[in-house]
Amino acid sequence: MRFIVAQVLIAITVRTKAIVIKKTPANEYDQIVDLYSEDFGAMRAIAKGICRPKSVQSLHLETLNLVEFEVIHGKVWPIISSAVMLNQHRNIKDSLPKLAAAQFFTEVLDKIAYENEKDAELWNFLNTMLADFNNADDTQVLPVHGAEVMKLFKDNQSRFLKVLGYDHAFLAGGDFDLDAFFVNTVGRPLSSLNFLYEVTK
Repeated sequence: MRFIVAQVLIAITVRTKAIVIKKTPANEYDQIVDLYSEDFGAMRAIAKGICRPKSVQSLHLETLNLVEFEVIHGKVWPIISSAVMLNQHRNIKDSLPKLAAAQFFTEVLDKIAYENEKDAELWNFLNTMLADFNNADDTQVLPVHGAEVMKLFKDNQSRFLKVLGYDHAFLAGGDFDLDAFFVNTVGRPLSSLNFLYEVTK
């Protein structure tokens, strides 16, 4: 994510809802957590002790979880003082095609989102997209290997473009390559895209 100094997060304690986008190690026991929040857009905070064996936060702050959490002022990053998982999107995590498809959108978002820029449309898209994949029936709507997972994926790609500000005329070019557009927008290959095509062969 592209980050600027977020004074509102430095000055006060903040409580909001967010989707966990990714986590990276900070040291032996801590992790940096990238989130997309309802009230502040992209956020980055540190989860203290999350890698300890008895950490409760580790279950709540899994990638793709919808969480309600609180952050307080820290020396470098805001510190997550509490987190409660509201939806873990378990059906996505139990299906490789669903997981790959959902991670495509969070990977793109991670590269293009700016910190502390609330975007209700983008927040609603992210939650609706996750609900689409989570609620779909693997055996009927999204067979583990089949065309339907790609149809839902492409539908959400088109919706994502519109949320980002591209109108219908832009999408009406016939052979418009949605995958190439997002790769070019991010500026590098997307590992989640390769993963998706591998698991839906």
